[in-house]
Amino acid sequence: MSVQEVPARVTARVVPVNAAGECLLLLGTDPLDECPPYWFTVGGGVEPGESLYDAAVREADEEIGLGLDARDLIGPFHVGRHLGRTRPVESHFFAVRRDEVAVSFAGHQPDEDGFIVDWGWLTPDALAADARLTNPALPAILGQAVHAAGRTR
Repeated sequence: MSVQEVPARVTARVVPVNAAGECLLLLGTDPLDECPPYWFTVGGGVEPGESLYDAAVREADEEIGLGLDARDLIGPFHVGRHLGRTRPVESHFFAVRRDEVAVSFAGHQPDEDGFIVDWGWLTPDALAADARLTNPALPAILGQAVHAAGRTR
């Protein structure tokens, strides 16, 4: 079976956006890579039978204790596709307006997706200038999140 024939892994990603136009990102490592920590968005795989909205709410709670309701989600404002390690990945991005977040990693399972070492609020421009950026499309996606959330930049 070729990579094109393998079903895509579908993910739901959540981008909290504050009034200053900053987006909450996680800094972490991949246990299967020996690369230094890099910035990524909150989120993960959609379970069988789960809606994108339910997955986004669940992932945001598991990874950072965000306690959302599906009605808080804006979008999806962007759908990204890329080739993952073993199969295609289709990521659906949601924005959420939040000026403050009490980040908690209590529900995060490090062996599941990697290790979160820190988090921060970054503007799309600040992320573009950060050496820990590994996905060159991410600043533009954050810009879309800021726009979708109707926040200043």
